[in-house]
Amino acid sequence: MDVQQAVYTYVVDEDKDARFFKHLRIRLTAATQAVKERSEQLTDRFVPLTKEQVSGYEKASKLVTLLQTMMEGHNLNLQDLERCQPMHAADINLVKMVLHLLDLQCGSTVLLRRLAGDASVQLLLVCLNFVVEACQGPCEGNQLLVVGTKAAVRRRPRLSFVTHVT
Repeated sequence: MDVQQAVYTYVVDEDKDARFFKHLRIRLTAATQAVKERSEQLTDRFVPLTKEQVSGYEKASKLVTLLQTMMEGHNLNLQDLERCQPMHAADINLVKMVLHLLDLQCGSTVLLRRLAGDASVQLLLVCLNFVVEACQGPCEGNQLLVVGTKAAVRRRPRLSFVTHVT
C-alpha cells in the first residue's frame, strides 16, 4: 500500500473524529494569521522577518507541500478528500484554506515587491504549486473551486509579477 492510499484509508476508515483534518485546519489557520500579521507589517515599509516568523513560514510551507504531495499523481480520492470529507459531520475544505492563504499573500503588487527576497516568498511559491496540482485534475470539484474563487480572477495580474521575481 502506498502512502497516499494509507492516508486515504486512515481518514476514511479509522479517523472517525476527523482529528487529522482538524489538526491540518489548526495549522493552516495559524499560517493564515501569520501571513495577515506579516502583510500588516509590510503596509508602509519592508521589515525583515523575525526568527519566529521564519519558523512559522517554514512550517506553513511544509504543511502546504504535504497537502500538495497528497494530491500528486492525479489522485482523485485525496483531491476530493482535501476539499470535502463526507464521512465526517462537517467538511474541512483545505483547498479553500490554501487559496485564502495565497490570496492574503498577493494582497497588492506593492506587497509582492516588498516580499521579494524575503523568506515568505517560499510559502507563496508552495501555495502556487499546490494550486497547480489542484487544477491538474482529475478532480473537477477542485478545479471549479479554484476558478470560482474571486482571488483567482483578482490576483492573476499580480501573480505574473511573482514569476518575474523568482
